[in-house]
Amino acid sequence: MSVQPGRRAKHLTAFLLGLGLLLALTLVLADQTATPTSGFGEGPEMRLLVTDPPDVCVEGVCQLATNESFKLGVEIVRAPAADSNGDPGYIIFQSSILYGSAITYDFSPTAISEILWPNCEPATALKSQTDQRLPGLGNNTDTLVSHGCLSGIIAPPPSSFVGIGVEIVLVCSPRDSSNPIEMLPYARFSSDASPTGTVGSLFRGPDNEDVVPKTTGLTMICGEPPTPTPGPTRTPGGPTDTVTPTPDLSTPTPSPTATPPPVTPTATFVSAILPCGDVNGDRRVNAEDALWVLWFSTTMIPSLPHPGDVNGDGVVDPLDALFILWIELNLFRCL
Repeated sequence: MSVQPGRRAKHLTAFLLGLGLLLALTLVLADQTATPTSGFGEGPEMRLLVTDPPDVCVEGVCQLATNESFKLGVEIVRAPAADSNGDPGYIIFQSSILYGSAITYDFSPTAISEILWPNCEPATALKSQTDQRLPGLGNNTDTLVSHGCLSGIIAPPPSSFVGIGVEIVLVCSPRDSSNPIEMLPYARFSSDASPTGTVGSLFRGPDNEDVVPKTTGLTMICGEPPTPTPGPTRTPGGPTDTVTPTPDLSTPTPSPTATPPPVTPTATFVSAILPCGDVNGDRRVNAEDALWVLWFSTTMIPSLPHPGDVNGDGVVDPLDALFILWIELNLFRCL
């Protein structure tokens, strides 16, 4: 790749400025790392509810017409009360919704249009939509929609907000169906085919301790509910006399033994995914990946081996490199 001397100097200057910013932020944030724990405070809770149309749910069971769209909200019912230092609130809010193939997601191109958490810093808003192939979490036809946001870029202020934090638009199936929609709590997954990662709903407090909330889902019935299978009919008037048949004492003819068909083992498919932010494909997320993003954003290299748009804003720039450092420092979760 040939670069004009003037452009090379300009690119190098931009690269060094970006690298300096990343190193400075790394030093500021390095002492904030913490190992996730079971959480702080008492009783944090998130739940799913239909925000529009109103009054279509009773005790977690909702019913709409086929092909009817609805708004599904993630309500923060109770936020973490305080961290170990007595500071109130949380600095990260993350949610994960799992539903089956009969439901359709009316996709919005930006995360911030679906995140209603008033303390969300727009530059840190993230979301993802994937077919759920993680071990133990749904099956290969399920879809997982996740959202996450930080309350600030540097020294994020704590939030104590309760209310609707995320709202998405879903569409009922074109035929009668009953569809459980789950709110996944935070969990780790790993397999031989994919690296260890995280998924699920959580809060994170000012001291970087993760809080796994209680989560509650719902069932969406599209069209008519399933017809119940009738049980056995009881005849009034007491038991009926039973006629005992005369036993046949002749030698019975043995019936042929049915040979069961061979069982073909079904392989569970797990997608071989790279960790979010692993730009160079070495299955690690570190400063090398951030450097690749800086090189690309300053046009010092023409392309990246793997996607570098970590924050999902449609461009690869130094902000994505900053997110990669946050991921390495365990200050942010990829969705």
